[in-house]
Amino acid sequence: MRELPIIFNPDMVRAIRNYKKTQTRRVMEHRCRYAIGDLLYVCESFVECDGKIIYKADLPEAEWEKYKWMPAYCMPDEYSREQLKVFDIRGQNLQDIDINSIIEEGITPTAKELELQDKEFAAVIRRRFIELWDSIYEKRGYGYDTNPFVVVIEFKRIEI
Repeated sequence: MRELPIIFNPDMVRAIRNYKKTQTRRVMEHRCRYAIGDLLYVCESFVECDGKIIYKADLPEAEWEKYKWMPAYCMPDEYSREQLKVFDIRGQNLQDIDINSIIEEGITPTAKELELQDKEFAAVIRRRFIELWDSIYEKRGYGYDTNPFVVVIEFKRIEI
């Protein structure tokens, strides 16, 4: 078993902490660096202030401008507060994602969305996933419309 870092944005860190995110998809550029059984420590944006560590995911977005954030990739492993155990890995084209997997990606339906009919619900949830995906990957050339091949990593949050 290996311990490896994995980076998440503040919204996805909150989803993990609330047990709403159990999957992540990453563009398969080379080979997958993760394997079943690996422990992943979550890297997130942080700042050290008055001897304390403040995590961006813990603050409302309106307060983010008060701090000079360290990017997630600079986070020392001992600052990680979440560990994930990988229990499944598979490949797929991004657009093959189903609605259940979108929800497992951390896209939590609102009460209003839950009232929609199946087809409309699926379209709204997929649109939210596409917006999230494109906010991360489109500028790198892997927008949803390019249907990149991705590695699907399924995990369980481990209490530390």
